[in-house]
Amino acid sequence: MYGNPRPREAALNFAASWVGNTDTEVNPDMLKRVIRLQKLSPDDQQTAIKFIDAFLRDASTRKNYA
Repeated sequence: MYGNPRPREAALNFAASWVGNTDTEVNPDMLKRVIRLQKLSPDDQQTAIKFIDAFLRDASTRKNYA
């Protein structure tokens, strides 16, 4: 087989670079979760995003003070 042996991962990484995130590879399992989130109602999406944002903020704070 010619080319990239992992075309899905290559496509995901291209998508990440397209939105300006060139230093991170896209994890296919995380992408599946994002797709599941997009299928939720708008209210449930907002709730999930609030939880994710709070967790990321707290994790960043813990990292900065470690």
